[in-house]
Amino acid sequence: MRQSRIWVLVSLAWAGPAFFAALRSFIERASQGERFTWRNFVWEAGDWLLYGLLTPGVFWLARRFPLTRGRLAKHIPLHLLASLVFCAAWAAGGIWLHNSLFGSGPYGQGFGPWFVGSWPFGIAVYFAVLGAEHAAFYFFESRERETQAARLASPAI
Repeated sequence: MRQSRIWVLVSLAWAGPAFFAALRSFIERASQGERFTWRNFVWEAGDWLLYGLLTPGVFWLARRFPLTRGRLAKHIPLHLLASLVFCAAWAAGGIWLHNSLFGSGPYGQGFGPWFVGSWPFGIAVYFAVLGAEHAAFYFFESRERETQAARLASPAI
């Protein structure tokens, strides 16, 4: 698999939290004697899957503004700002999804409270995805260097 396609796997990895969020909601509703509908499933899982759609953007920013020695002071503030933009996109997508399914904002909130409330978790998620991209990039870069070194060290036939 090429390094440039690892974002596909990371995007698909959001299916895990999506499944467990829907399962948690199902168990919670069942224990309270409430009905779990397809709308509940789409809401609980869809909110997580929204970040899967945002993952390629995080990967693009990671390559465009890498966190490398000599660039940290310049790129970390940029990534902090980008994480807030991604929080805004996640909140807006969540509100759109909830309104589409239920006709009103989630938890009775508008965009502002939900956006600000998502900061701690959303920023952590952004930097976790950023870290996954950097780890994958350096892994594939290291393997490529090893392959080149092996080719140079092998005797010519």
